[in-house]
Amino acid sequence: MKHPATLLLLTLALASGTALVAADSKPKTTSAAKKSDAKASLAGHYLGKWKGAGEATGDLIIKLKKEGDAPWAVESSFTFEGSDIPTKPKSVEVNGTNVKMIFDWEIQGSAGQSTLVGELAGDSLTGTFETSGTAGESKGSWTVKRS
Repeated sequence: MKHPATLLLLTLALASGTALVAADSKPKTTSAAKKSDAKASLAGHYLGKWKGAGEATGDLIIKLKKEGDAPWAVESSFTFEGSDIPTKPKSVEVNGTNVKMIFDWEIQGSAGQSTLVGELAGDSLTGTFETSGTAGESKGSWTVKRS
């Protein structure tokens, strides 16, 4: 494995932080209604890729849910060197078409945390990630699309 700490961190960061936003298909008459519908439109299932330093890449899956007045819920996983890595969400922040997610993960006994930030454009969410953990720190980019 080339640069195991960097690859691990990049992969984890990408999987951890996927922002998901979708365009509102119904016109609204009030700003409160627009704000509520925009948040609801973020919900969905997204598939894509992450890319770190060098040749580090992998798949990224994000499922974002918002039901009523409940807080946002997220499930996420990514691949690292061909293995599926589940994540444990720590926080999700939604602000319009912007999303910030923080996840914990573990790969081959090395724990880490990734922060993903992104913005929705159409059905694609694009952003960056930062990962830190026992194997070091890394940064990269990710893109997911509503499936």
